[in-house]
Amino acid sequence: MQLAVNTVLNGNMGYHRASVSFAIPQTTLERYVKQRDHVAYSVSKVLGSKRQVFSPQQLAFQLAKQNGLDHPINTQDKLAGKRWIQGFLERHKDLSIRKPEATSGTRAMGFNKVAVQQFFKLLEDTVQKRQLTADKIFNVDETAITVNPKGC
Repeated sequence: MQLAVNTVLNGNMGYHRASVSFAIPQTTLERYVKQRDHVAYSVSKVLGSKRQVFSPQQLAFQLAKQNGLDHPINTQDKLAGKRWIQGFLERHKDLSIRKPEATSGTRAMGFNKVAVQQFFKLLEDTVQKRQLTADKIFNVDETAITVNPKGC
């Protein structure tokens, strides 16, 4: 958010282009630009009633420190930089950064306590009936699976 606000204030982009580039609603970006206090300005990400405590950079530092790993992370700031994250992603080609997709209203309505309990009851019954062991149970990535074959 801070980068988007600074980009607009520096005149490098307008509101619309910055909102698209940084995946931030334009009205939200406009509000942050208008509220900016040049003396004390900070952006805290809020997730509903919960707020984000650690940034991804702080988590990288915490994990490296906790596991006793030799790391190039700035120990004074306790933050991993963009180059570190880019290098990490280059080393782990199986990981990717994706934009989340909206969940349909129907799917969201179907995700409730009763439906979840039914799912796990069916899963438990199937595992017992088929005598499945952990080496025979797989998690499947839904990336290439469509739920609407006619919409392809």
